[in-house]
Amino acid sequence: MNAIALKWGNSLGFRLPAFVAKKLGITAGSILSLDLMGNTIMISKHKETLESLLDRIDNTMLHKEQLTDDEPRGHEAW
Repeated sequence: MNAIALKWGNSLGFRLPAFVAKKLGITAGSILSLDLMGNTIMISKHKETLESLLDRIDNTMLHKEQLTDDEPRGHEAW
């Protein structure tokens, strides 16, 4: 399979065929890993780690405390 390198700002890019993206589970916004092996570019879907997912959390994603005391609300027993 061939692809054509296109100018994209100061970089180059190419289109990933839909059937390849589907087979690898790559969607818009997926993080890809690029590795060079001699004259070969290896592209793979980046495997998320817990640490990398936690690093993406910002203050807009945090929930505020809903309850400020530990009083039972129903039939709980501590």
